[in-house]
Amino acid sequence: MERVSSPVESAAWGYESDNVFLNVGVNVNTDLVADEIVGRLKRIEREIDPAGTHRDSDGNYVDRMIDLDLICLDNVVSSSEIAQVPHPHMQAREFVLRPMAEILPDWVHPASGKNAAKMLAELCNKKPCGAV
Repeated sequence: MERVSSPVESAAWGYESDNVFLNVGVNVNTDLVADEIVGRLKRIEREIDPAGTHRDSDGNYVDRMIDLDLICLDNVVSSSEIAQVPHPHMQAREFVLRPMAEILPDWVHPASGKNAAKMLAELCNKKPCGAV
């Protein structure tokens, strides 16, 4: 592991929940491709929470013990049935952008040309940031 961000607390994203979520960003070196990384992340999720799912029978988000996502992979742009990188919703999620700005300040989104700090500033200009 190269770097781990400070924890960021957040409210649920995309659905209502009484729970507060704890988010961290982790930067690692790997020779794996996006689909392999996501496959391993999903296996880890199942090992931690074998009965867990992130969607209910109607397809809505639900609380879960752990949720691991691949946000970016260097400057790779990829879309498959398994993995989309960069993550398609990263620019709308403060709990993603704060850790990224901390541990990957020089990373630039290959499509938008913006770093995490710039995306975070734009997000916080649209909605209040920093509150759970």
